[in-house]
Amino acid sequence: MDGNKGSRTDWQNMNRRYRLAKLNRSPNYIPPDYPSDALAWFQWAEHTCAASKVLFNDPNPYLWFGAAVLGHQSVEMFLKAILIESGRRVGKGDVWGHDLLALAKEVEKSGIQLPTDLVEQLRVFNGFFNELRYPTALNEVSGLGGFEHGSLLESIVAILRPHAESAARKTKAGERKN
Repeated sequence: MDGNKGSRTDWQNMNRRYRLAKLNRSPNYIPPDYPSDALAWFQWAEHTCAASKVLFNDPNPYLWFGAAVLGHQSVEMFLKAILIESGRRVGKGDVWGHDLLALAKEVEKSGIQLPTDLVEQLRVFNGFFNELRYPTALNEVSGLGGFEHGSLLESIVAILRPHAESAARKTKAGERKN
């Protein structure tokens, strides 16, 4: 909420629409095809990225662990939205996994040229995701810092967002490549 009583955030509106659709669906209801819905992946990436930024900006270093995982997840979703636009589907037979470097390589194979320094930036978030999901030795996250990695996330997203947003618009308009 933005402080105004009764106003709803995009997230609350999305949840409300989902619950209403679930309650009102007919026996023939077909859920959205999220594996090929770049708009859904883009929207979730935006929400997850926003949550990560809030946590990275908090002075409590324990929150930075969650921020790093959410940051990784948002970048992963931006990359998957871009791949969907090129006719790919999220699933074990096609676009699968959490490796940002592998996903970025697939994006480049689709014809989108990504900056070379992006690879190093993605490598940082790959390490975080692999170590922070489960209790394990922390080798990659010893230098985890809130503001620094929040800025890193912003620079990655600044590169990927325009491509993912374009994919989302095309999905919404029904122009996705097949």
